[in-house]
Parts: sequence; structure tokens; C-alpha cells
Amino acid sequence: MASFIPLRSICVLWLMVALNAWAAPPKPADLDNELGRVVSNTYNRLAKSAINSSKLANILNSAEKAYQTQDYAGALHILASNHALNVANVNDADFQAVVRLALQLYCHTRVEELLAEAQQQADHLTEATLSFELARFYADNEHWQKIIRVFSDTSLFEQLTKKDLAEAYVLLGTALQKQKKHRAAIPIYEKVAVGSAHFRLAQLNLASAFIRQDWWTDAHTAIHAALNENKGKRDPLDYRLFTMLGYSQIQFGFYRDARESFRNVAISSDYAQRALLGLGIAALHQQDFIGALNAFDKLRVQQKNDISVAEAYLLSAFALRQLEQFDAATGRYQEAIDYYQTLSNNIDAQLNVSGPTTITFLRPEHTGDKLIRNNTRKLLLLDGLSGSAQNNAIATIRTKISNENSARVSKLLRSEKEAIDSYLSQSRFGLASLYDKK
Repeated sequence: MASFIPLRSICVLWLMVALNAWAAPPKPADLDNELGRVVSNTYNRLAKSAINSSKLANILNSAEKAYQTQDYAGALHILASNHALNVANVNDADFQAVVRLALQLYCHTRVEELLAEAQQQADHLTEATLSFELARFYADNEHWQKIIRVFSDTSLFEQLTKKDLAEAYVLLGTALQKQKKHRAAIPIYEKVAVGSAHFRLAQLNLASAFIRQDWWTDAHTAIHAALNENKGKRDPLDYRLFTMLGYSQIQFGFYRDARESFRNVAISSDYAQRALLGLGIAALHQQDFIGALNAFDKLRVQQKNDISVAEAYLLSAFALRQLEQFDAATGRYQEAIDYYQTLSNNIDAQLNVSGPTTITFLRPEHTGDKLIRNNTRKLLLLDGLSGSAQNNAIATIRTKISNENSARVSKLLRSEKEAIDSYLSQSRFGLASLYDKK
């Protein structure tokens, strides 16, 4: 097989995607700390004149309705005007849900104040509950070191409910992996029991930690344990597991097994494109060039902008070359060059646009980027709070978050452009090498 097409590098790329990008650097917490102070100051100001006359369940219901309509400032106002984050409410059955909603509104400084009060009063149950909810918030905003610090007091685990305990283990294991401490995460994930709602995710993460150690046998055992837990039912997590398993099997040379794994991914799944690409790559490794070409051609006709579709253009030309259909391969390389040039130009156009715009990403993980999603919520929240007593502080933090969001979008687009330009160069090389044969 010709060596200039990086089949192995494409396989490694998608395996890293399946591993959920554990090596990604943590996001600085400074802006969220500043936002938390602004939001919590607004809450405290409104709460000063609050009369807590409603039941917490009613307050929560009203605030959640406002949140669902993206009236984030209105939801905060409801919580504050009813003094929902009051230490007097800690024994209420709805208090934890109130805290969770407040954290979604970036009122974390106020929650951290409540945690400090609980610690001073040696209220261990409230301390554990608040610590757990803060850990969930830190995970959602990628403040991994804070999660490790929160759970450094292992006695907190003893106070959590069984359901929250399992999730806490997953949060801590994920935080350790994000800090590249994969081996340390393994015994944490192993604490999540079979039957837990978080068992399958723990096993997926456990598999990723094993793969990082090159312990592929243990990794595949963990994936199969997660798949067996669902008892034959199939959902998005299963399709993610099958995709991860398939790319791992390619990585370790089990090409036939990989093809079977990819065939278990439903066509309607969000992982269908990645699985189809993996199916083609596995077939290439088996020198089943017709099977590979069929998989890549199915991808090429997809209208969706997707990195798997993009890679199929280059790999289909390569498959035709291996079949010694040189005229057809020449046409495919030229088609790939035109396709990649258009994609590269489109990315350049998006990079050069200033202000709000609809961004089209090629990588699914970029389309669903958690921090971009969170920044949208932050900006809507701040827009709703503008005109208050903290207007200058709100305007300042809003500008900073908007700039940070633009920088993140640009970084992700540039990473995609780098990949597309690489495929463009490889297509040109492939075409030139075919002309040299004539």
C-alpha cells in the first residue's frame, strides 16, 4: 500500500475524538470568577429586600420556566427576590435543585459562600451537597483543577446519595484525565458499580484511560462491559462506544473486528459518519479496496459538512489508485482538490467575519463545543442584567466574554483549516505522482 496517505494518523485522530480529547488544556477560570462575582452581587442586592414567602418548590418551578425560555436574568431575579439561596432552606427537598439552577446562571460565588458557611457550621451533609453541585458546575465549565481540589476531602463521598456518589466519581476521574493523570483515574472509575446510571460512562472513560496506557485488552473489556449493561438496547452512548471500540481495534490491528463494531452504529446516529469512515479505513488495511471505496463513496454523497465526508474525498482517490483505476483516481484527486480548496476558502471567510455570525464547523465536537454553548448563555444572561446598578461591570465582563468566544471560535476554525489544507496538499501530491507515472 502506498505510504503517502496517513491512514494511521486518520485512525489515531478519530480515536482521540472518541477518547473525548483528554489532553485538551484546561480553560482559565478567571473570567468565570469575574462573572460569578457580578452575578452574585446582583443576586445579593436583590435578595436584601426579599421576603421569602413562597414555597421553595414554587420558586424553583417559576425560575425553571423562565430559564427554559432563555430568560436567564428573569430566572435569577425570581431566585433572588425570593431569597432562594438562603441557608435556612438547606433542609428543603428542593434546595439542591435550586442550587443547580443558580449555578447554571453563574451565581457560583454565592453558592461558594454558602459552602463556606456550611463548613464553618460543620454541616457535613450540606457541605457534601454543595461541593458536589459545584463540581458539576466546574466540569461543565472545564475548571478541572477545582474539581480535584473539591474532592481532595474524601470524607465528602460518604455523605452523598448513591446516585450522586457515582456521578462524583465520574467527575473526579474526568478531572484527573483532563490533567493527564490517566492512571490515577482508573481506580476512581472502578468504584462506579454495575447497575448505576453512570456505569456505562464510567466504563467508557475507564477504557480511554486504559488505551492511554496501551492496555487495549482491558480497554476492550471495559467497552464490552458498558455495552452489555444496556442489555441489547441501543442509544447514542452505545454508538459512541462502538465507534471508540472500532478505532481502537484498527489501532491494534484487529481490522475484521473493527468492521463488525462499526456495523453496529445506526445510520441515523450522530456517529454514523465516523463509523462509515472507520469501516472504509479498516477495509483499506485488509486491502479490500472495493469495500473501502464503497464506504468512502457513501460518505462523499452526503450533503452534510463533516470532517469524515472531507476525508472520504482523499481516501476514495487512494482506493481507486490501489485498484489501478488510474484515470478514475486522477479525476477523484482533482475533485478532492477542488473540494478542499472550497472548504479552505469557506473557513477563511468565516475567520474574516467580525461580529455575530452562524459558524459552520466540520468537526462534530466543535459544533457541540461546550464552552461556546456556555458563552452564548453567559452573554444572554448579561444582556438581561444590563441597565442595573452594576452596568459598567456588566459591560466590561460582557466584552471580555465576547472576545474570548471569538478567540475560541477562531482557534477551532484554524484547526479545521489546518487539517483541510493538509488534505489539499496530499491530494495535489497524489495527483502529481499519478501524472509522473504517465
